[in-house]
Amino acid sequence: MRKVIILTVLVLCCTVIFSSYATSFAQPNVETSNLQSNLSSRELLQGYLTQAPSRIAGTQDMVNARYFIGNTLEDIGFPSNDLFKLLPNHTYYCFDDNGFEFEDDFGNLLYGYNMYAFLIVNPTYPTIIIGSHMDSIGQGATDNASGVVASLMIADILFSRQQELKCNVIFAYFDAEEVGCIGSEYYAHQLNYYPDSIDVDAMINLDSIAGGDNLYVYAEDKRTDMCDYLANSHPNLYQKPINAELNYSAGYWTYGYYQQAFASDHTEFRVYGIPTAVIFSGNYSWKQMGFVQSLDANNCVMNTDLDTLAHFNSLPNGYNQIDTVASVVSSALLDSQFVGICQNVAKSQLVDLNLAYGTIAPLVVIQGIVAILGISAFTYHKKLRKDAILNPAEANNNSIFKQADYHDIFNI
Repeated sequence: MRKVIILTVLVLCCTVIFSSYATSFAQPNVETSNLQSNLSSRELLQGYLTQAPSRIAGTQDMVNARYFIGNTLEDIGFPSNDLFKLLPNHTYYCFDDNGFEFEDDFGNLLYGYNMYAFLIVNPTYPTIIIGSHMDSIGQGATDNASGVVASLMIADILFSRQQELKCNVIFAYFDAEEVGCIGSEYYAHQLNYYPDSIDVDAMINLDSIAGGDNLYVYAEDKRTDMCDYLANSHPNLYQKPINAELNYSAGYWTYGYYQQAFASDHTEFRVYGIPTAVIFSGNYSWKQMGFVQSLDANNCVMNTDLDTLAHFNSLPNGYNQIDTVASVVSSALLDSQFVGICQNVAKSQLVDLNLAYGTIAPLVVIQGIVAILGISAFTYHKKLRKDAILNPAEANNNSIFKQADYHDIFNI
């Protein structure tokens, strides 16, 4: 029995060590820059929700949303370009005229259209995507007009200081997130299968960044230097607690990575091996044992018809949260060391999902099954030996062991 216990402990230890492979997390020295956009978060949010109060994916309502974003980008200084093609040393915004198909819950074929703004300061520089989704359920002031507004403010800050940038920036405005991250999957697929168009080093997703009790940054259920950097850059931005929702899975224990299938638009880029971080607002409380938008039930309005501009205006910190996110992300992109951190994350701190799904997870499962069978066989073997010693083989129809030596006797 002692051998069984020791063997079991060894198997468990190996599994834990394997699944929680660790990396050293260098803590960068971050100086928070209180960058301010020339655009007002309050005026932008009110203008966006007034012009596009309903933004259901696949409907004409999205036209108003796209044109509001396009007009704002033009006011910032981004010229319009009808060509959906990355042009070197050129800054512009464009609509994705080709679009993508998807079905609604009733099987109807619908079309979605993303928008992009390219801030290309040097074609040899690495590129970072800032993503946010345009569509909503209801008016969607927090989810996700707040993220769109912050993205526009970041575009304004970086456009005016583009000579300081050591990276190119793509501002991606996704359609059809609420129905399964279809717009982001469409674009991530393009990047993956047409790699000559652009080389993306990181993707930062802004989704529901205001309206919740706190601001969080999250990569996956493991820490990366990129999220450490962002979280350390502002006292009111926290890292999401690892596994706070107790969402353990076979994937987590086998290769140290866990991500809900359609958590938000960053997931699609992460699947293709691009380092990601999502910034969002909410609350992780030990009382709730998981995520809630707010400990005040009256403020839990995400994905409901109560997520309105009127409700948002009643929140004490909503606009401050938008301003904070715009400042934090802009500061990070203007810091040359942040690009290096993103590249290092891609090289050493991310799990190869193809390897995990195709090799590691099945291997660990097989090893676990073999270990269980081995332990079972060993214990059954011991039982047979004891029965052979204590009882005649003929009495229990057991002819495996007819004689016992002194080792068997003294190890009963």
